[in-house]
Amino acid sequence: MKTLFAVVCLMFIGCSLANEKYFTRSFGLNSVIETTAGGVLIQWESGMRNRVYGWKFDGIRKSLVYDGIATSIIKVSYREYYIDERTGGEAKQSFYQEFQFDLNQSDLITFQDIKIKVEYANSESIQFKVLQPPAGFEEAQEVIK
Repeated sequence: MKTLFAVVCLMFIGCSLANEKYFTRSFGLNSVIETTAGGVLIQWESGMRNRVYGWKFDGIRKSLVYDGIATSIIKVSYREYYIDERTGGEAKQSFYQEFQFDLNQSDLITFQDIKIKVEYANSESIQFKVLQPPAGFEEAQEVIK
């Protein structure tokens, strides 16, 4: 009985030691990026990952989405998703917010501490540079969109 208890304890301890914090982002800094209307401008994610099983859990994925432009008004939406892959679940949207920026006033999109410089925008696409990433993501591992 003591042996079984020891094995079970080691399994739980071993699995918890396999957990690590992760930070990823879908963009580089100061390079021109293009996306279409309805596409993600930038996306960043953090949480816990189990190195043994590859699960992501206790995570949150955040994104800014380009919703288009009317005259000089750029429309952007902010989205947050909770992540827990341990049960095979998909990311679930938890928060959504829309906002607008007037290019006649500034070519910068500023949200929280993020700064994005608009190079070109029309109703179909946008070209931009990320000047300042979300706090804590300056050194995050980049991933492909």
